[in-house]
Amino acid sequence: SDFQALETYVPTDLSPLSFPITACAGNEDNRYTKDQISAWKECTLGEFTEQWLPGGHKYVQESPAALLEFLAKDLPTLY
Repeated sequence: SDFQALETYVPTDLSPLSFPITACAGNEDNRYTKDQISAWKECTLGEFTEQWLPGGHKYVQESPAALLEFLAKDLPTLY
């Protein structure tokens, strides 16, 4: 049922959000392009930041220290 909800969900409001967004991505991931990550800026009226981390699609597992450092040190200074 989780997959059914994911596959059939249709949002009713595509207005940009009113809060900031940070898009994190692995700098070696070939499943998306820089332009696709940058496109998240269209989803907010607030500040937008891209954070490129070492690794591929599983950068959270491949480079957990880099992600944790960003979350602890850098993220609070962005907003």
